[in-house]
Amino acid sequence: NQVVDKSKIAKLMGLNKHAEVMCCVDSAKNINDLSEAAQAYGVELGVLVEVNVGLNRCGVETPEEAVELAKLVSKSKGLKFMGMQGYEGHLVNIADFGERKAAIEKDLARLGKARDAIEKAGMKVGVADSAGSGSYNITGELPFVDEVQAGSYIFMDTNYMKVLKEFKPALTLLTTIISRPTKERAITNAGMKALSNDEGAIPAPMGMTGAELEELHEEHGVLKLHNPSRELNIGDKIDLILGHVCTTVNLHDRYYGVRNGKVEVIWPITGRGKFR
Repeated sequence: NQVVDKSKIAKLMGLNKHAEVMCCVDSAKNINDLSEAAQAYGVELGVLVEVNVGLNRCGVETPEEAVELAKLVSKSKGLKFMGMQGYEGHLVNIADFGERKAAIEKDLARLGKARDAIEKAGMKVGVADSAGSGSYNITGELPFVDEVQAGSYIFMDTNYMKVLKEFKPALTLLTTIISRPTKERAITNAGMKALSNDEGAIPAPMGMTGAELEELHEEHGVLKLHNPSRELNIGDKIDLILGHVCTTVNLHDRYYGVRNGKVEVIWPITGRGKFR
């Protein structure tokens, strides 16, 4: 990501005394600020120039801009030009593999063109970084991509389960049935304060058929039942596969590692609340 606030840049430089850290840039001002701080802290910071490949978030728009910033990084004291990043996050959830592959190859060509331009300008691209879980086996095969930054595959969610058949869900949220008003409806104690439903991603009961999570309220989840494979009574526990793992994990304090029905380990989620 881009780190631009002075206090956060200071933390970045302090961290770089203990680990090899890189960050992305897409502006000359940010590069100058990072260079000034790196010199003050006596460290060398690895820098990636970010290229917009169609997500329309961060990143430069043209190969010429990428070359200009790569040159500026290369001559800036305290900084080391490491390469490039371009993330095709807008394409990773296309359900059809052929459509997903064609769209990714088309948009990621921007990263390839920028890499060619930088290398023709005489600079070495150490790493070109891209890909999410939904595109690892497409982007990872492109000749101009060196590193895949996929992560959600390790847990999976209902969004990615439509796209990736080779991975199984490993993370669920344990919830309790708190009400059973009708034969067709059951209520869990987990709503939007415990589960993300962004991007239209709907959590789903694990190991059950005939039950779907129809609505999420603040503190309640509404299950719609159609001849469910398991009878649900007040007090029963059900596991929900997350809708979008990335924006649900940060809502919780710890993971519970379960094997063969027993909790073996508890891991704190140390990034919890660290977004200020």
